[in-house]
Amino acid sequence: MQTAADRLVQTGLFAKVSYNFQTKVAGILVTYHVEESPRIPAYFDNIPWFSDSALGDAIRNKFPFFDGTLPEAGPQWSRPVKL
Repeated sequence: MQTAADRLVQTGLFAKVSYNFQTKVAGILVTYHVEESPRIPAYFDNIPWFSDSALGDAIRNKFPFFDGTLPEAGPQWSRPVKL
């Protein structure tokens, strides 16, 4: 469970992730509590080959959660990605 919480934080989308669990007759109920990371608008500058909407569509194909904003930090955003 901690590994899953750590992976959520590593995406950069969540500032805090915690969880609790309860044992039930049929198994275990796990509930994750998340706090979203602050987000900033994404701007595309000096990329004349593509429109902003084409770039946004390409990013959404790779990262479905992209809504025109990005988390302020996180490993997901600090490495180059081939679109």
